[in-house]
Amino acid sequence: MKSRNWERKIKRLYIIHAHDGVAIYDRALTKIQMDSQLVSAALMGIRGMVKELTSSQKKLKTIDHMDKKIIFEYGDQVIEAILAEADLPIIRKKLKEFIFLFETKYQAQLLAWTGDINIFMNIDKLTNTIFPFSSIVSHREPLVEKHVPLVLNKELLKILNSINDGLKSFDLIATYCDLEIEKVKLDITFLIDNGFIDNYNDLNLTETGIKAIYHSQDSYNKNDQNNDLQNSEKPIEIKIEEPTTKIKIKTPPPSPVKIDK
Repeated sequence: MKSRNWERKIKRLYIIHAHDGVAIYDRALTKIQMDSQLVSAALMGIRGMVKELTSSQKKLKTIDHMDKKIIFEYGDQVIEAILAEADLPIIRKKLKEFIFLFETKYQAQLLAWTGDINIFMNIDKLTNTIFPFSSIVSHREPLVEKHVPLVLNKELLKILNSINDGLKSFDLIATYCDLEIEKVKLDITFLIDNGFIDNYNDLNLTETGIKAIYHSQDSYNKNDQNNDLQNSEKPIEIKIEEPTTKIKIKTPPPSPVKIDK
């Protein structure tokens, strides 16, 4: 079946602004480094050239290069392009779903577009809802970090533990962790962006978040045990003061004085 393991056929994803060709987002699933703005300019140039050569008003849908395809899908404000090993219906369906979500979420930013791509935050999280990129990367190129325990600092660990205990509101978590609410919000944003928590509405731990609790707590326990062991191995210094011996010197009684009469 051609659609089976479709996600493993994806190599790269681009989001391009439809009106000026600026690359808004680039997600690479290989180690090959490429300048996203140069790629975007090249793709827009090819589209324009094909349209001029064919005198067609229809949009370019695919660039076919034997074992690699560049698949285009179009929204009102953005163009999405995927580099893949095959042009499959399931990939096109996912592209359309993603464009709809992207243009819905960032409608205000797109309508007030100034060319600043920094206004688009947390796109990784949005793409992960449509494309299972974590499974793609782990299948294709296992990351070194995958074998490294997920150890968080104690503040973040405490927040994860509070959520794991059922706390869902910022004020309760702040009280539980003895932190200010603004600090809790910043920490939770970090945990969401890095895949430890699902989202702001539900505040559910992901599998990564659960593993992080285990690895972090285990790491701190081992450190505590090592510290205790080091302290127990320190030699105990016992200072013994030598007793001072007092010597009594007996003075002989004075000799009797003999007086001649």
